[in-house]
Amino acid sequence: MDEIRAELGKIKGYAEELNIEISKEKIDRLSLRQILVDLRLSSERIWFFLSKLTKTYLEQLKPDSSLQNILLIYEVKQEIDHRFTSLISSVNSVIHQLDETSYYTDIDIRRSITELISSLNLSITLLTDALSLTLTGIAQIEELISNKFIGLSERWAVAICYLSAMEIIVNRKLQKEGIKMDGKDFADKYKALLRILENKGVKVSKLEKELPSAFWKLRNQVVHAGYNPTPEELDLITTWVKKIIKLAID
Repeated sequence: MDEIRAELGKIKGYAEELNIEISKEKIDRLSLRQILVDLRLSSERIWFFLSKLTKTYLEQLKPDSSLQNILLIYEVKQEIDHRFTSLISSVNSVIHQLDETSYYTDIDIRRSITELISSLNLSITLLTDALSLTLTGIAQIEELISNKFIGLSERWAVAICYLSAMEIIVNRKLQKEGIKMDGKDFADKYKALLRILENKGVKVSKLEKELPSAFWKLRNQVVHAGYNPTPEELDLITTWVKKIIKLAID
């Protein structure tokens, strides 16, 4: 179910993007086309996951299962197939309209996308209710980063989670030791943590005392500027956050 929740989060984000685009004075067909391509991919993924789910249910049915239960699952599968066939067909139709610049006007595009957004919202509601789904934290993050107007990425989300966890652990450790550092930046708090650990006889390496300047620079860029780290930079962040958390917990 987590995969479905994540893709639903993305679709909600795409619907919001579409709404923003068609509210602009001039239609940007290329931007709309890319959003629709991403939307179609997420829809196809949900359809795939749901098909696997219904297949699993059918395979797990006992030989003595009632005909009513078997028919119910088949009916659900048919409804899923019908809804997603219709949805993907609608997306393809709007993409076709966007490509036919000489035939479909901006008014046509706005009308078609408005109808598509209504269909999307209905599908999300029906699917959420049918599967008793609620958007988890992960799905809500997917919704956030799928919005290209914000310009965030999955790597940013991972980095911000690691960096936030690091600050929480350090703050808790200082609080436990009775050290008040309200208003101080994290670098000062980290130095205070190291002093506490050394006073307790914990061995702290020179490298841990003087974190690479690249780490501090990255932290500030990610936390304060929404910087999307490269895979190598994300590896640097996760490696050092784990080291710092281990120091604070041990």
